[in-house]
Amino acid sequence: MCRFCLPRGLWRGTTGWRKPKRKSRFEVTTKTGSFSFDSEGKMLIYRLLPVSEQIDPDWADDLRKEFGLEKVPLLAVGDTPQIAGAVAAPGQEQLPSTADMQAAPDAHRMMQVGRLAASDPEAAVQIAKQITDPTLRVTALATAAPGYQQVDPQQANAWLSAGRQQLDSLPSGLAKLRLKIALIKAAIANGDREAAKEQIAQAYDFGAGLFEADSTAEPGKLAQSTDGFDELVDLTDAASRQTWLQPASLENVRRIRPEVLRAHLLVEEAKGIADSRSSQH
Repeated sequence: MCRFCLPRGLWRGTTGWRKPKRKSRFEVTTKTGSFSFDSEGKMLIYRLLPVSEQIDPDWADDLRKEFGLEKVPLLAVGDTPQIAGAVAAPGQEQLPSTADMQAAPDAHRMMQVGRLAASDPEAAVQIAKQITDPTLRVTALATAAPGYQQVDPQQANAWLSAGRQQLDSLPSGLAKLRLKIALIKAAIANGDREAAKEQIAQAYDFGAGLFEADSTAEPGKLAQSTDGFDELVDLTDAASRQTWLQPASLENVRRIRPEVLRAHLLVEEAKGIADSRSSQH
């Protein structure tokens, strides 16, 4: 009878899997491996199985058979899975590739590193080391390096050195821009003013080039969704908060050719300058 104790929304979400209106794919990575599911319902049942096994083993067996999960190992107690999912829009047949699915957890880890780099650098480093994409992992470690200087200066400097060495070998693209900006932000944090001033013009030129190429290829694309936008906003936010770097940042923003990008970055520049002044009083 315990199966009827499930919240209605969850149970309804698991019962329509046989004839999905839209194609979907969910990839779950656990300590025992990675498993793909073609519906959110199957994925939810998979996560529910350890609980149902404890409540009623017969019910758990019924769920495995009903949802075709007999060959999938039971999720271990205490194992927190990483989940990436995608649903194709109506009329869209193509789902993301395995590489795209694997990139989603890495992007989430990179975001966590950015949030923890200053407040908890050791935790940021542990998350960075879990990133599977080699270039993104180098970028994440470079992001965490300034905060990690207090823990192990030699190791932090080694990560920054590795980032600088890899930068030159990377092809033109967002990965290169992100690593460039991570190294500039590290230079800012470490008080290396000359390096920051030297690199910032290159980063703005490179990012603006990516933005212009992407907006030309897709004329109707929103600026916020265009390659280089988020990265240059991030760079402008970091640079405009440093009094000594504000002139170089503003000069580079003013000479950006795409008008919409220049306008967004000028707003970001103004916000950063205002915040830096208010923090001084």
